Amino acid sequence: MFVKTFSACTPNEIYDKNTIVPGYNWDYNFKPNFVFEVPDTSKPYRLYINVRHLEAYPYMNLYVWLHILTPEGKVLHRRENVLLAEPSGKWLGEGLNGVWMMHQWCHDISFGKVAGRYQISIEQDMRVSPLPAVMSVGIRLEPGSPYKVKK
Repeated sequence: MFVKTFSACTPNEIYDKNTIVPGYNWDYNFKPNFVFEVPDTSKPYRLYINVRHLEAYPYMNLYVWLHILTPEGKVLHRRENVLLAEPSGKWLGEGLNGVWMMHQWCHDISFGKVAGRYQISIEQDMRVSPLPAVMSVGIRLEPGSPYKVKK
């Protein structure tokens, strides 16, 4: 199967890539995979999930599983809830002509002591398959702050 991907890194990002969901219907079996290099494991990184969807998307959120494969071959699993709309129904993110783009920060992630090639695959974890009106999904990774901000 041919899958289109597109990316747009800026100097602050080390990785930003999105994959188009075939037919804009995200089936359970479609698990986009993203491969990137982690050059420096001494600092944390900020991990974002990118979701582009149509206004016809029927839910206010999107549950996904992130499957992270390390250079040593370990697989880590993390479930994330991507909020796409407020309880009032107002879409979050940036919208234009019925298309919405959301970049949700998940968490700061530390890659341990091993620099190298990592992979993250994203699996949709909603109660319906295929999940309609999802145009693309992806991840963005950028350097994080070594300091915790106190509130």
